[in-house]
Amino acid sequence: MEPGRAVVGDATALLSHVQGMKTRAGEPWLVLDAGYNVIVESFSDKWYFHARTANRAEARDAARFRLAGPLCDSGDAFHDVDGEGLVARLLAASPAMTAFEPVLRQNLVRLPSHRLLPMATGPGVLMIGTDGAISVMRPRDSLARLIADEF
Repeated sequence: MEPGRAVVGDATALLSHVQGMKTRAGEPWLVLDAGYNVIVESFSDKWYFHARTANRAEARDAARFRLAGPLCDSGDAFHDVDGEGLVARLLAASPAMTAFEPVLRQNLVRLPSHRLLPMATGPGVLMIGTDGAISVMRPRDSLARLIADEF
């Protein structure tokens, strides 16, 4: 008998780093250093994982991001690729079903399409020229600038 297992058996935590950010089809994506190569259930069983920004856990969620892992595989994403694809194919095959899109999504898509996370704080961006000269493309945000929009 394992009484503790019933309490924590379904619990898991994944600590990951953001490796990059890209825009695809007009949507912001965060590319993580871990995906279904670490937690296969995120793809195979469509487990939902709540996302938090560890170093800004108390920050207000302000932006919608799609999350993906590092593998070059369409399934390495923290949303229901299969369910979203099925809805898209049904709507393309029968445009009259557009009126039922919310019902289709509710019944066929098992995971949220986005995660709400705080906006990036904006680290400084430098450019290194071919001659080795360093230019500041965007200065690092100051503490005053980071909290200016909070009040």
